[in-house]
Amino acid sequence: MKPTIQTSQAGFTRLELAAVVSTVALLAGLLLTTAGVDRQSSQIMGCRANLRQLTRAWSLYALDNHDRLPVNSDNGAPGNWCGPGFLDFTSTPQNWNPAYLTNALLWRSASDPDYWNCPGDPATVKVAGQGDRRRIRSYSMNASVGSATSFWSPGYRTYIKTTDLTAPGPDRTYILLDEHPDSINDGSFAVSMDGFGGSPSLRKLIDFPGSHHLGSGDFSFGDGHVETWKWLDGRTKPPYKPGGLISLNVPSPNNPDVLRIQAATTARP
Repeated sequence: MKPTIQTSQAGFTRLELAAVVSTVALLAGLLLTTAGVDRQSSQIMGCRANLRQLTRAWSLYALDNHDRLPVNSDNGAPGNWCGPGFLDFTSTPQNWNPAYLTNALLWRSASDPDYWNCPGDPATVKVAGQGDRRRIRSYSMNASVGSATSFWSPGYRTYIKTTDLTAPGPDRTYILLDEHPDSINDGSFAVSMDGFGGSPSLRKLIDFPGSHHLGSGDFSFGDGHVETWKWLDGRTKPPYKPGGLISLNVPSPNNPDVLRIQAATTARP
């Protein structure tokens, strides 16, 4: 008689299956996390490249105009570095139609609409028949640069020519930054110098810097280099809320981020 061959019909136990499922879930989570970090890193690199290009256009404008810097108006008037008009969340074409950038003083040397929009900027507007369209601009310019006076920084320097950038110096004076999408309106980023060098309880945030790069914002400087600043205070990085502007000009006492921005904005005469 032939021997009987016994085969096992047993599969994974419940405990073994639970371990496999947990391992697969962990690996999937790690892959998603890595993909998210890679995407964020790519967006930061794209934003920094945009700022370099816009700052280069800013420098070339001055070279072509007897050292005079492009106008940086806070009233949305024509003849501005970024063109006329304000940004909001309505469907008006000046929010989403790149044709409005062609009137910008920097357009000649930055004539690709992608230069003007941070790849990490989540803001869009709804346009009839076209769905969601990204807004045309994510960047603003230091209100003390390209303006004869600064309403928010009385008694401090403003910079009309590149040769004016002697303090804090071109390598320490920011020119452009990505602004919070719920804060950006005109092309001028206002900074109050209240509480700078003393009385930190007086610090405030007029406009809000961008924080959609893992809680960081990007800045370009007068010498052309770009820095990414990690914000330390939660008040500096309010969450993005689609469809509406946040309250501006709000007290932010003892905020170290405000002090850092102030130090790179302007200086006493």
